[in-house]
Parts: sequence; structure tokens; C-alpha cells
Amino acid sequence: MLPKADKKEKAEQLDLVETISEADKSRHKRQTTLLFLFLTVGVSLIFLIYRQAKNFNFQLPKLPSINLNFSKTPPSFTPDFPLSWSIHISTIGSTLYSFASPPALNPNFSQFKTSVDDALAKKDLPQGVKVIEKQIFVDNSTQILSDISTPKISFRLYAHIPGDINQQPESAQNYSRLAKDLYWYLIKRVEESD
Repeated sequence: MLPKADKKEKAEQLDLVETISEADKSRHKRQTTLLFLFLTVGVSLIFLIYRQAKNFNFQLPKLPSINLNFSKTPPSFTPDFPLSWSIHISTIGSTLYSFASPPALNPNFSQFKTSVDDALAKKDLPQGVKVIEKQIFVDNSTQILSDISTPKISFRLYAHIPGDINQQPESAQNYSRLAKDLYWYLIKRVEESD
């Protein structure tokens, strides 16, 4: 009967081995299933990221361009006045602007003695601008010297105008406009240089 007992023990032993191997098999199947699931999701994510990266146009943000050109010449100012006039313009205390027409014009400012109350240059200028204007009538022509000053700029405007300016309203208006245009040009130049 021994042979029968051996068979029973062997059967019990086989069951034990099979039980262990089935637990291992089920655990191994779960691990393999999870591994393939993670690999499938991972590979899908890699392809998705690759496709998105391929379609993505990567560029650094554009920085604003900065122009550091310090040799920029400011716009020029050519006074508008009748051809029969002689004009001399200069800034006082700086070399910001100078103009003479004719170019060799060198007026004698010492001949101007008394200032006038109703300054032609002040008519179109803003309030607060200080204007000292002197006029003389010599050889059938009027000579006007206007010293125009603000806290930022001071300049001198000289005009030699044929005839008596008090009898020529258009000439008086042209002189006022010239003073105004020159004032605003010089103010703009001073603000640009600050």
C-alpha cells in the first residue's frame, strides 16, 4: 500500500506547487497587463507630444527695437519771410540756432536804444513769454530787434524791413508769425535735447 500513499502525497504536493504557480501566474498576468497598459499609454503620450512639438512654432518673443542713433539731426527751420527783408536770428547763451539772410548780415545792435510798449513779436506768443522789442526807423526802412526769453530758451530776432512797419499791417503780421514759428521750433529743439 505504500505505492498508494506515495500517489496521495504526490498529488498533494502537486496541488501545492500548482497553487503557488497559479498565484504567481495571476500576479504575473496582472503585472504584465499593467506594464503593457503603461507602455501603451506612455508611447501614445510620446507620439502625441512629438506631434504637438512638430506643429509648434517655437520662437522667442520679439523684443522692441531700440534706436540708439545719437547723431540724429533735428529738423531744420527755414524762416518764412518776404524776400525784401533782411533777417538775423541767434540764440542767447547757446549755439542752438543761428540764421542770417543775407548770410553776411551783421546788424549793429547798439543803435537800438528804447523799447516799444506794443511788441509785434509778442502778439502770437503764449502768455508768460518775456519780449523786449526795440524799433528804429532809418532810411525809409524799419529795423526791429526782439529779445524773446523763457526759462528754457532766449533768442534774438532782428529784421530789416523796407518801409514803415506801422503803415504795413501785413508786414507786422508776418513779423509776429515769424517770431511765433521760431519760438515753437526752438522750444521743441530744447525739449528734444533734454
